Amino acid sequence: MNFEDLRSFGMVVQHGGFTAAERATGERKAKLSRHIQRLESDLETQLLFRSTRSLRLTEAGRAIYEQWQIVESSLEDAEAIAVEFRSRVSGDLRVSCLPGLARYLGPKFVTDFLRDYPEVRLELHVTTEKVDLINKRFDLAIMAEVNERSNPSLLTRKLGETRSILVASPAFLARHPGITLEGIKQLPTVSVGGDYLSAGWAGSWKLRNDKGASYTLRHRPVLVSNDSAMIRDAVIEGGGIGLLSLQTCETALAQGTLKQILPEWHSLWGRISILFPDNRRMSPAARAFIEHMSNSARQKIG
Repeated sequence: MNFEDLRSFGMVVQHGGFTAAERATGERKAKLSRHIQRLESDLETQLLFRSTRSLRLTEAGRAIYEQWQIVESSLEDAEAIAVEFRSRVSGDLRVSCLPGLARYLGPKFVTDFLRDYPEVRLELHVTTEKVDLINKRFDLAIMAEVNERSNPSLLTRKLGETRSILVASPAFLARHPGITLEGIKQLPTVSVGGDYLSAGWAGSWKLRNDKGASYTLRHRPVLVSNDSAMIRDAVIEGGGIGLLSLQTCETALAQGTLKQILPEWHSLWGRISILFPDNRRMSPAARAFIEHMSNSARQKIG
Protein backbone atom coordinates (compact mmCIF):
# COMPACT_ATOMS: atom_id res chain seq x y z
CA MET A 1 0.00 0.00 0.00
CA ASN A 2 1.33 3.39 -1.04
CA PHE A 3 1.15 6.23 1.50
CA GLU A 4 0.33 8.84 -1.17
CA ASP A 5 -2.57 6.70 -2.35
CA LEU A 6 -3.91 6.51 1.20
CA ARG A 7 -3.45 10.25 1.63
CA SER A 8 -5.34 10.98 -1.61
CA PHE A 9 -8.18 8.75 -0.43
CA GLY A 10 -8.29 10.57 2.93
CA MET A 11 -8.31 14.01 1.28
CA VAL A 12 -11.14 13.12 -1.11
CA VAL A 13 -13.29 11.77 1.72
CA GLN A 14 -12.41 14.62 4.09
CA HIS A 15 -13.35 17.31 1.55
CA GLY A 16 -16.42 15.50 0.25
CA GLY A 17 -15.39 14.86 -3.32
CA PHE A 18 -12.72 15.07 -6.00
CA THR A 19 -13.39 18.68 -7.01
CA ALA A 20 -13.19 19.99 -3.44
CA ALA A 21 -10.08 17.89 -2.76
CA GLU A 22 -8.46 19.30 -5.90
CA ARG A 23 -9.07 22.86 -4.65
CA ALA A 24 -7.78 22.05 -1.17
CA THR A 25 -4.66 20.10 -2.11
CA GLY A 26 -3.75 21.42 -5.56
CA GLU A 27 -3.67 17.84 -6.89
CA ARG A 28 -5.56 17.28 -10.15
CA LYS A 29 -8.75 15.20 -9.94
CA ALA A 30 -7.40 12.67 -12.42
CA LYS A 31 -4.31 12.07 -10.28
CA LEU A 32 -6.39 11.71 -7.11
CA SER A 33 -8.62 9.23 -8.90
CA ARG A 34 -5.63 7.16 -10.09
CA HIS A 35 -4.25 7.03 -6.54
CA ILE A 36 -7.54 5.77 -5.14
CA GLN A 37 -7.92 3.19 -7.89
CA ARG A 38 -4.43 1.90 -7.15
CA LEU A 39 -5.21 1.80 -3.41
CA GLU A 40 -8.36 -0.24 -4.07
CA SER A 41 -6.37 -2.56 -6.30
CA ASP A 42 -3.67 -3.06 -3.66
CA LEU A 43 -6.28 -3.72 -0.96
CA GLU A 44 -8.40 -5.82 -3.34
CA THR A 45 -11.56 -4.12 -2.10
CA GLN A 46 -13.78 -1.23 -3.17
CA LEU A 47 -13.58 1.84 -0.92
CA LEU A 48 -15.91 4.29 -2.65
CA PHE A 49 -19.23 4.20 -4.48
CA ARG A 50 -18.90 6.78 -7.24
CA SER A 51 -21.57 8.49 -9.29
CA THR A 52 -21.67 11.69 -11.31
CA ARG A 53 -23.31 13.55 -8.43
CA SER A 54 -22.27 11.78 -5.24
CA LEU A 55 -19.52 9.94 -3.47
CA ARG A 56 -20.23 7.37 -0.79
CA LEU A 57 -17.97 5.22 1.37
CA THR A 58 -18.28 1.46 1.35
CA GLU A 59 -18.13 -0.31 4.70
CA ALA A 60 -14.48 -1.13 4.06
CA GLY A 61 -13.86 2.45 2.94
CA ARG A 62 -15.33 3.78 6.19
CA ALA A 63 -13.02 1.53 8.23
CA ILE A 64 -9.98 2.54 6.19
CA TYR A 65 -10.87 6.23 6.51
CA GLU A 66 -11.11 5.91 10.31
CA GLN A 67 -7.60 4.44 10.31
CA TRP A 68 -6.41 7.25 8.05
CA GLN A 69 -7.73 9.81 10.55
CA ILE A 70 -5.61 8.16 13.26
CA VAL A 71 -2.56 8.26 10.98
CA GLU A 72 -3.18 11.89 10.07
CA SER A 73 -3.54 12.87 13.72
CA SER A 74 -0.29 11.06 14.55
CA LEU A 75 1.49 12.90 11.75
CA GLU A 76 0.24 16.23 13.07
CA ASP A 77 1.42 15.27 16.57
CA ALA A 78 4.84 14.31 15.18
CA GLU A 79 5.12 17.64 13.38
CA ALA A 80 4.19 19.51 16.56
CA ILE A 81 6.86 17.58 18.48
CA ALA A 82 9.44 18.41 15.81
CA VAL A 83 8.54 22.11 15.97
CA GLU A 84 8.91 22.03 19.75
CA PHE A 85 12.32 20.38 19.54
CA ARG A 86 13.48 22.85 16.87
CA SER A 87 12.54 25.77 19.09
CA ARG A 88 13.70 24.32 22.41
CA VAL A 89 17.33 24.86 23.38
CA SER A 90 18.30 21.40 24.57
CA GLY A 91 20.42 18.36 23.79
CA ASP A 92 24.13 17.61 23.45
CA LEU A 93 26.56 20.29 22.24
CA ARG A 94 30.21 19.53 21.37
CA VAL A 95 32.58 22.50 21.27
CA SER A 96 36.33 22.64 20.64
CA CYS A 97 38.36 25.51 22.13
CA LEU A 98 42.00 26.53 22.40
CA PRO A 99 43.39 26.17 25.94
CA GLY A 100 44.45 29.81 26.21
CA LEU A 101 41.05 31.08 25.13
CA ALA A 102 39.24 28.67 27.46
CA ARG A 103 41.32 29.88 30.41
CA TYR A 104 40.97 33.53 29.48
CA LEU A 105 37.21 33.40 29.07
CA GLY A 106 37.08 31.44 32.30
CA PRO A 107 34.57 28.92 33.64
CA LYS A 108 31.96 31.62 34.16
CA PHE A 109 31.16 31.87 30.46
CA VAL A 110 30.32 28.14 30.50
CA THR A 111 28.37 28.09 33.76
CA ASP A 112 26.39 31.19 32.74
CA PHE A 113 25.38 29.47 29.51
CA LEU A 114 24.35 26.26 31.28
CA ARG A 115 22.36 28.23 33.83
CA ASP A 116 20.49 30.01 31.04
CA TYR A 117 19.94 26.74 29.15
CA PRO A 118 19.68 23.95 31.73
CA GLU A 119 18.54 21.35 29.18
CA VAL A 120 21.84 21.53 27.27
CA ARG A 121 24.64 19.06 27.95
CA LEU A 122 27.92 20.75 26.95
CA GLU A 123 31.10 18.88 26.06
CA LEU A 124 34.00 21.37 25.90
CA HIS A 125 37.03 19.82 24.22
CA VAL A 126 40.14 21.90 25.03
CA THR A 127 42.92 21.27 22.53
CA THR A 128 45.57 22.98 20.43
CA GLU A 129 44.91 20.68 17.48
CA LYS A 130 43.03 21.72 14.38
CA VAL A 131 39.75 19.92 14.82
CA ASP A 132 37.86 18.46 11.88
CA LEU A 133 34.41 19.64 12.91
CA ILE A 134 32.47 17.57 10.42
CA ASN A 135 34.24 14.21 10.66
CA LYS A 136 34.80 14.48 14.42
CA ARG A 137 31.17 15.56 14.88
CA PHE A 138 31.84 18.85 16.65
CA ASP A 139 29.16 21.51 16.51
CA LEU A 140 31.48 24.50 16.97
CA ALA A 141 35.15 25.44 17.40
CA ILE A 142 36.64 28.56 19.00
CA MET A 143 39.91 29.37 17.24
CA ALA A 144 42.52 32.08 16.78
CA GLU A 145 44.28 33.05 13.56
CA VAL A 146 41.52 31.52 11.43
CA ASN A 147 41.95 31.24 7.68
CA GLU A 148 38.32 31.54 6.63
CA ARG A 149 39.01 30.19 3.14
CA SER A 150 40.80 27.05 4.32
CA ASN A 151 37.54 25.11 4.41
CA PRO A 152 34.67 26.46 2.32
CA SER A 153 32.19 24.21 4.14
CA LEU A 154 32.75 26.17 7.38
CA LEU A 155 31.42 29.55 8.38
CA THR A 156 33.01 31.88 10.92
CA ARG A 157 31.78 34.54 13.26
CA LYS A 158 34.28 37.03 14.58
CA LEU A 159 34.45 37.23 18.37
CA GLY A 160 37.24 39.77 18.66
CA GLU A 161 40.85 40.57 17.86
CA THR A 162 44.11 40.03 19.66
CA ARG A 163 47.78 40.65 19.16
CA SER A 164 50.95 39.50 20.90
CA ILE A 165 53.61 41.61 22.57
CA LEU A 166 57.20 41.03 23.65
CA VAL A 167 57.54 40.47 27.40
CA ALA A 168 60.15 39.48 29.97
CA SER A 169 60.39 39.30 33.75
CA PRO A 170 61.88 42.15 35.81
CA ALA A 171 64.69 39.82 36.93
CA PHE A 172 65.53 38.89 33.32
CA LEU A 173 65.59 42.55 32.31
CA ALA A 174 67.89 43.33 35.22
CA ARG A 175 70.34 40.71 33.93
CA HIS A 176 70.01 41.88 30.32
CA PRO A 177 69.56 45.65 30.19
CA GLY A 178 69.19 47.62 26.97
CA ILE A 179 67.54 44.88 24.88
CA THR A 180 67.26 45.58 21.15
CA LEU A 181 65.33 43.76 18.45
CA GLU A 182 68.51 42.33 16.93
CA GLY A 183 69.85 41.55 20.38
CA ILE A 184 66.95 39.22 21.14
CA LYS A 185 68.51 36.68 18.74
CA GLN A 186 71.38 36.26 21.20
CA LEU A 187 69.15 35.87 24.26
CA PRO A 188 67.04 32.96 25.55
CA THR A 189 63.49 32.95 24.20
CA VAL A 190 60.47 30.80 24.99
CA SER A 191 57.72 30.39 22.45
CA VAL A 192 54.19 29.16 21.96
CA GLY A 193 53.89 26.49 19.28
CA GLY A 194 51.04 24.27 18.19
CA ASP A 195 49.06 22.86 15.30
CA TYR A 196 46.83 25.91 15.16
CA LEU A 197 49.82 28.16 14.43
CA SER A 198 51.50 28.39 11.05
CA ALA A 199 54.55 26.23 10.46
CA GLY A 200 57.73 27.73 11.90
CA TRP A 201 55.93 30.21 14.16
CA ALA A 202 57.79 29.09 17.28
CA GLY A 203 61.19 30.13 15.88
CA SER A 204 60.05 32.97 13.65
CA TRP A 205 58.11 35.88 15.11
CA LYS A 206 56.56 38.20 12.53
CA LEU A 207 56.43 41.69 14.04
CA ARG A 208 55.19 45.08 12.98
CA ASN A 209 55.72 48.50 14.51
CA ASP A 210 53.37 51.42 14.90
CA LYS A 211 54.71 52.99 11.68
CA GLY A 212 53.77 49.93 9.63
CA ALA A 213 57.28 48.52 9.22
CA SER A 214 57.56 44.74 9.48
CA TYR A 215 60.34 42.57 10.87
CA THR A 216 60.77 38.80 11.08
CA LEU A 217 62.63 37.88 14.24
CA ARG A 218 64.31 34.51 13.74
CA HIS A 219 65.48 32.87 16.94
CA ARG A 220 66.01 29.48 18.57
CA PRO A 221 63.73 29.18 21.60
CA VAL A 222 64.98 27.20 24.57
CA LEU A 223 61.40 26.13 25.30
CA VAL A 224 58.43 25.57 22.99
CA SER A 225 55.02 24.54 24.27
CA ASN A 226 51.48 24.49 22.94
CA ASP A 227 50.34 25.67 26.38
CA SER A 228 50.47 29.47 26.40
CA ALA A 229 50.03 29.55 30.20
CA MET A 230 53.19 27.46 30.63
CA ILE A 231 55.13 29.80 28.35
CA ARG A 232 53.82 32.82 30.27
CA ASP A 233 54.88 31.26 33.59
CA ALA A 234 58.30 30.39 32.15
CA VAL A 235 58.76 34.04 31.17
CA ILE A 236 57.67 35.15 34.66
CA GLU A 237 60.29 32.81 36.15
CA GLY A 238 62.98 34.46 34.05
CA GLY A 239 63.31 31.70 31.46
CA GLY A 240 63.54 34.09 28.54
CA ILE A 241 61.73 36.58 26.34
CA GLY A 242 58.28 35.62 25.12
CA LEU A 243 55.81 36.82 22.52
CA LEU A 244 52.46 36.46 24.25
CA SER A 245 48.91 37.49 23.46
CA LEU A 246 47.47 40.39 25.39
CA GLN A 247 44.86 38.09 26.89
CA THR A 248 47.50 35.66 28.15
CA CYS A 249 49.70 38.21 29.89
CA GLU A 250 47.43 41.12 30.90
CA THR A 251 47.10 40.02 34.55
CA ALA A 252 50.86 39.49 34.93
CA LEU A 253 51.50 42.91 33.39
CA ALA A 254 49.08 44.52 35.83
CA GLN A 255 50.74 42.72 38.75
CA GLY A 256 54.23 43.69 37.59
CA THR A 257 55.50 40.12 37.24
CA LEU A 258 55.92 40.75 33.51
CA LYS A 259 57.20 43.82 31.69
CA GLN A 260 56.61 44.73 28.07
CA ILE A 261 59.78 45.33 26.09
CA LEU A 262 60.14 47.22 22.82
CA PRO A 263 56.49 48.32 23.03
CA GLU A 264 56.56 49.78 19.52
CA TRP A 265 56.84 46.22 18.15
CA HIS A 266 54.06 43.65 18.26
CA SER A 267 52.53 40.87 16.20
CA LEU A 268 49.90 41.47 13.56
CA TRP A 269 46.35 41.69 14.79
CA GLY A 270 44.73 38.26 14.73
CA ARG A 271 41.10 37.24 14.70
CA ILE A 272 39.44 35.16 17.36
CA SER A 273 36.51 33.42 15.72
CA ILE A 274 33.95 30.71 16.24
CA LEU A 275 33.69 28.18 13.42
CA PHE A 276 30.64 26.13 12.55
CA PRO A 277 29.54 23.95 9.63
CA ASP A 278 27.57 25.60 6.87
CA ASN A 279 24.42 23.79 7.88
CA ARG A 280 20.96 25.31 7.87
CA ARG A 281 19.86 22.65 10.34
CA MET A 282 22.06 23.99 13.12
CA SER A 283 20.58 23.10 16.48
CA PRO A 284 19.01 25.77 18.71
CA ALA A 285 21.68 24.90 21.31
CA ALA A 286 24.49 25.74 18.87
CA ARG A 287 22.81 29.01 17.85
CA ALA A 288 22.32 29.96 21.50
CA PHE A 289 25.97 29.17 22.29
CA ILE A 290 27.20 31.34 19.41
CA GLU A 291 25.14 34.27 20.68
CA HIS A 292 26.32 33.68 24.24
CA MET A 293 29.96 33.48 23.12
CA SER A 294 29.61 36.67 21.09
CA ASN A 295 28.30 38.55 24.11
CA SER A 296 30.93 37.10 26.48
CA ALA A 297 33.80 37.75 24.06
CA ARG A 298 32.61 41.30 23.40
CA GLN A 299 32.98 42.05 27.10
CA LYS A 300 36.39 40.39 27.51
CA ILE A 301 38.07 40.59 24.09
CA GLY A 302 36.31 43.51 22.43
